[in-house]
Amino acid sequence: LDINELVKDNEGGIWVLTEHSGVMHISPRNKRFYNHNIPGNYMVNAFCQGMEDNTILVGSQNGLYKYDIEKNLLEESPSGTNLKYDIRSLCRNNNELWIGTLSDGVIVMDLTTGKTKHYVSSFNSPNTITSNNIKKILRTKGGDIIIGTNWGVCYYDKKHDNFRTETILGAMMAIAIYMRMAKIISGLPQITEECTG
Repeated sequence: LDINELVKDNEGGIWVLTEHSGVMHISPRNKRFYNHNIPGNYMVNAFCQGMEDNTILVGSQNGLYKYDIEKNLLEESPSGTNLKYDIRSLCRNNNELWIGTLSDGVIVMDLTTGKTKHYVSSFNSPNTITSNNIKKILRTKGGDIIIGTNWGVCYYDKKHDNFRTETILGAMMAIAIYMRMAKIISGLPQITEECTG
């Protein structure tokens, strides 16, 4: 069993994201072990608490899924949207879900309306994400969004609805290194939520 990540939810449940065995959930209520297969046995890479306490959002190689803890039900989410991307990172910022993909950039979904906005890298524009290969999306204590790609780190500028590249760290830095540095170097944003993926 190849495990991509272990994550704890708001209720204390443990989630196991696997390579080709779906997602497993260990409930803190009854200590039962639930296994949920993604149709087609696609790789599961990311996890995020939903808007409601009883929902979990799961990012897979075959798109976005929603798990209802009360009903013990895993389904494609949300209905009516086409999010069949290879999802590598999820990060919720209030009612926005930031979705990082393997090769299609970043999708931001409004969880209340279901509307989406798509951000991609453009060689001709300096204020886009540094690459469409998204490794990690993080949220700072102030609610700012930081995106780690295979070509470096960039910040989302909400006022101008674009991105600023972090030049101090340079290109090709792993986001894991940035996260460790942010905790010890003054001036870098402090991470409050380490979203998965």
